[in-house]
Amino acid sequence: MRECGDCSLCCRVMGVESLDKPRGVWCQHCTKPGCKIYDTRPKDCRTFSCAWLVNDTVPEWMKPNKSQLVLSPNPDGNGLMVDVDPQCHRAWREKRVFEYLTQIAMRMRVRINIGGETFYMEKRHDVRETA
Repeated sequence: MRECGDCSLCCRVMGVESLDKPRGVWCQHCTKPGCKIYDTRPKDCRTFSCAWLVNDTVPEWMKPNKSQLVLSPNPDGNGLMVDVDPQCHRAWREKRVFEYLTQIAMRMRVRINIGGETFYMEKRHDVRETA
């Protein structure tokens, strides 16, 4: 299994309700990389593993701190969720990343979160914004 190593992008892009931490801002406990409260971190953090970490079919270049994206299963169990670093909001449109996500969208729905905006990629190759 891969290791986080120099990556802590999930600490920025993910929301953590128990810490009252919204999406898109660095967690106050993040030491980049690492966590000041690692031993007592909330369940949300303790149980989270990004797709790059647990699935070795995800390319090395999709490591979150390289791609600026955190991939994970959609919480509703339907497809893939992509959380994009808001400072690199167009990272998911970079050619090889977009092609990779398009391939995934041929098999399942891809939900893309950028701050407060959500987009979906679906088999029809379209991208649509939701309110």
